[in-house]
Amino acid sequence: MAVELDAVGVSRSIIIGCGGTGHRIILETRKRLVDKYGSLSKIPIVQFLQLDTTPLKEEVRYAKEVNLTPNEYVFMQVQNIAKYRRGLENEPHLYPHLASWVPRSILTTNVDQGAGQVRARGRFAFFENYPTIRERLYAAMNRVTSDQAYREATSNGIRVSEGGISVYILTSLMGGTGSGIFLDLAYLAKNELSQAAGAKTIDTIGILLLPPVGGDLVGVYSANAYASLMELNHFNNPATEFVAQYQPGMPELRDPDDPFTFCYLMDSRNEEGDVIGEDKLIQMIGHYLFLDLTHEFASKKRENRDNHKQWLRRDEFDCPTKYLSFGLSALCFPKDQVLHVCANRLAKELVSGWMDPASVFDDRQLQEEASNRMAQANWDCDRVRAGLAVEGQSQHGRSATDAVGEMVRRAEATAKQAMNESAIRALERLIQQDLPPWISAGDEANPDVRQRRGLGIYPEEIRKGLERRIEHMSAWLVELVTELVNDPKYRHEGCRRMLACLERIATQSRDRLIRDSTELKAQMDALNGQIQKMLSQSRGEIRKAMESAANGSRRKAGRGATSNRGTAEAAISSFCRAVAQHAQDSVQAFVCDAAHRFYTEMLACLAERNRDLRRYEEHVGGLRERFRAEEMRFLESSPAVNGEILYTGGDEDADEAINRYYQHVTATERRQIDDRVQAELGITSMGLYGYFLAEGAGSIDTIAGTILRHTTAAFKDDIEAVEVLNLFFERYPDDRAAEEQMKRLNRLCSPFVHAKAGGMAGFTDDPQMRQRNIGIPNAEEPKTSAERRFRAMVTKAASVTDPRTWVTVASRSEALFLHERSGFPLRLMEDALRRCESHYEHTRKRRKEPVHARVDFQQWESLTPAPPHLKAEAWKIFFIAAASGVLTCRPVEVQTQRGQEERFSYEISYFDDQGVQHTEVVADRLPPFDALRFDGRDYPNGVMQLLLKLCHPEGLTDLARRIQRKQEETVAKEGVAAIRERLLDLVNNRLSPQAEFTPHACEVVSGYLRSLQSAPGAGAPATPPAPAPAGATGDRLAKLRGLLEKRLMTASDYAAKLKEMRGEGVLTSDECRASLNELRDAGLLTPAEYDAACQALGLETAESPAEENSIEARLMKLKSLFEKGLITQEDYDAKRTAILAEI
Repeated sequence: MAVELDAVGVSRSIIIGCGGTGHRIILETRKRLVDKYGSLSKIPIVQFLQLDTTPLKEEVRYAKEVNLTPNEYVFMQVQNIAKYRRGLENEPHLYPHLASWVPRSILTTNVDQGAGQVRARGRFAFFENYPTIRERLYAAMNRVTSDQAYREATSNGIRVSEGGISVYILTSLMGGTGSGIFLDLAYLAKNELSQAAGAKTIDTIGILLLPPVGGDLVGVYSANAYASLMELNHFNNPATEFVAQYQPGMPELRDPDDPFTFCYLMDSRNEEGDVIGEDKLIQMIGHYLFLDLTHEFASKKRENRDNHKQWLRRDEFDCPTKYLSFGLSALCFPKDQVLHVCANRLAKELVSGWMDPASVFDDRQLQEEASNRMAQANWDCDRVRAGLAVEGQSQHGRSATDAVGEMVRRAEATAKQAMNESAIRALERLIQQDLPPWISAGDEANPDVRQRRGLGIYPEEIRKGLERRIEHMSAWLVELVTELVNDPKYRHEGCRRMLACLERIATQSRDRLIRDSTELKAQMDALNGQIQKMLSQSRGEIRKAMESAANGSRRKAGRGATSNRGTAEAAISSFCRAVAQHAQDSVQAFVCDAAHRFYTEMLACLAERNRDLRRYEEHVGGLRERFRAEEMRFLESSPAVNGEILYTGGDEDADEAINRYYQHVTATERRQIDDRVQAELGITSMGLYGYFLAEGAGSIDTIAGTILRHTTAAFKDDIEAVEVLNLFFERYPDDRAAEEQMKRLNRLCSPFVHAKAGGMAGFTDDPQMRQRNIGIPNAEEPKTSAERRFRAMVTKAASVTDPRTWVTVASRSEALFLHERSGFPLRLMEDALRRCESHYEHTRKRRKEPVHARVDFQQWESLTPAPPHLKAEAWKIFFIAAASGVLTCRPVEVQTQRGQEERFSYEISYFDDQGVQHTEVVADRLPPFDALRFDGRDYPNGVMQLLLKLCHPEGLTDLARRIQRKQEETVAKEGVAAIRERLLDLVNNRLSPQAEFTPHACEVVSGYLRSLQSAPGAGAPATPPAPAPAGATGDRLAKLRGLLEKRLMTASDYAAKLKEMRGEGVLTSDECRASLNELRDAGLLTPAEYDAACQALGLETAESPAEENSIEARLMKLKSLFEKGLITQEDYDAKRTAILAEI
């Protein structure tokens, strides 16, 4: 549930995490959003997506709501890797999107448990999961921009910010997954989502984590980071173009622009040298994103970024200055944490009152109460037996015992009276026909009397009585449980213990009945044998009496007959008593069996009630456990801020401080809250037991939400009234101590990137590249004494001079310090880069898998690149050679997002010193010249790969010199006029006058033609070059040039050798100058080296024929002196200004 809905607009955003680090930052951001709004469903205009090469796992440190759902996670697995390996080896045409860039060395194992720190493997997984990634991105964008999301957000009291859509990409550059895919993901987001965004602009914001400075990371992590930065820097250069084809038959994605609108680099050490661990860094970034999305700081940060854009360009060394960093520190009263702990603790106590009895029970007293309740309900053993024994009496007017006695007496009287064969038959009929229909216990092998067949009349009545009792007993137990659970005296725990007492009573009664039934049946077995003997005896005595009556004298017969008759009557009486006892025992045994079944059923009912009670416990106990777990989670997860957390003005720990706030709600208020909650939920009318068994299973979330709404309201006003500035001055009443803490907070917010402050050669660190903001309530016009005092002290402690630094925030629970830095080049991080570069070189040589994410680039520009003038020279060499026809041009059709386009590949053919012809590609798939664009440099955009082939930080490459030599050979062979004609045809006829490239081409061609000393309209063959010194002298010069080309000799060494040869008389001064001119024109000598060599030989340096060249040479010489540290920055700037003023 939402604890606070600020009237601050929430920005439409998609936050994408890559790899494990990106996932952790997402969770930190989501945690803060859930703490603030209660549920992410309240802010559907913010969507999340995680890409990784490991399966989704729940992070138990975070609440379920914070963890990502399967729909927010793309598991970039690749199975059947052998198929790709065989396909790329044998049929690469089936995989056109992979063949050019996938290194075969990574195709060794399936991708399902991470990328193994191999960046190319992470990128390979991205390509193969591209359809799913693209689909999820579109789904997120459609959700963020939908009217439905807007309505849902506003209905939850959230104002939706106007403006564009921010796509955040979060990753570490150290692993294999995130660092392997971040560039593709950035370009994909830019190019694919623009259509779904409609009229809204998209800003891609990268937050990339670097290896910790001074950390003991495995070397491959630093190597990966360095390679990632090389690739990032490469595509941040306007002279490059990003190209990728993600699926076969799909148009290439081509983008000449930067991957990110804003690219933040984050380290664990800030500019002040303060170091924080990785966990705290990730938490700080999560805090920063949270502010970006929902806070008053968001608008100020957007304003800052607009200001940053002017600095995102390149420096004087042509290095991209497209990088930013930030630091965020805070003084925080953890309002949300305190409120959540208190609300969940009270909710837990309320629910505990629905389970735990109000008083402690004595087991003996509870057992006695259970016995009394059984007796009052007539469920004690004696009453159950007695009741069953008289069943049938109302229906038949007598009990079974009376009926048995009457039948036996009647049979006995009949037998005694008849004293003949009919008497015997009467006795036999008694046990065989008269008694069984009335007292038969049926199939005694079946222990369940309710299921027996062939029951006599009275056992059947007993069975019916048993059924009625079981039904009543079951209902009685339901009522008893309901009564006890709803009674605060008993509740769940008291009821559970009462049922345990009843279970003991039922078990004892059942066991007693088993014993009684066993005894009765043993007596019956014994009587069975006696009855048969007695029946035989009665037969004999009756027959004797019959014989005596029929034979003998009257006197003797009378005396004998009387004696025999008495004996027979005695036998009959004994037999009938035994039969009557057996019949009564049979009835009583059946009663015992029936009563036994009653208690068996009672135990089953008790088990069922216990199951219901456990369901109640699951629902209510689960609810209590939910609140307890949330209480502990919030208690243990203090907001991780880079700064200071204040719970009170004292030094209590979190639990002690929060307990003070908890005590603000009295016991009476808690009972009132309980009553209101039960009334709102309907518990008052249904009772706790009935409510949770009927409703609880399907509505626990609703119940929890209702309870938390009431418990939160009980604390909210008091907690929100707490002002962190008041707590701060309570903790630090002394001004000096307070100022020291403010200085510390200001230092902690320094940007977390280990880059030099103050600039370096070719880059000036302008103060406007930094934006500082400090947020407190009423910052512009403080209203309270604490606000005024805090602003005044921070102004002094942090040297705040710009009033725009201050930002008014609505929350009184935090003071924020933000410092952003923009527009610095990577080479400013030279210490970190130097360490990473060593790991990069080591890993590149030792590991079979490549360090780079793709192998379709022959080389990547160094992070300490060639100077701009060298790149410009290399470009001119290529362009003149291409325009002159020195290079072979081959058209290539390319399918791009814009459709079918024509590109051009340029090659050079040459013969080696053995006469073998070679062909080397100079530029591959270059756009037409008049399609090239410029941004103020001396070479066009999109040609960086070409320039990397032609120059490096130390000078021109062998390929560039080879092109120069072939250009010279072509001029010598075909003549200046022919070359001039081709060049003029290009610039005058073949290039579009409106093309951005045309003015540049005209300037380059004009300068080249001037260098050939070709007058307009000249068509004569080129003047042959002055003959080179012949013989041994020529050989010596050729060898010296070779050494110079291979950098085995310096320019000063070469000049010394020329001076030596001139002293020997084998060279003249003019020949020395010609040799130096040749080397200068070939790019083997820089202007400064040329001048120095001339001076060493005592030769005057030649002025360029045109004023522009003279100024250019002077500027280059001045720059060379500055780069070598021979002049200061101030001297360089003053002299440069003076030279430029001559133009």
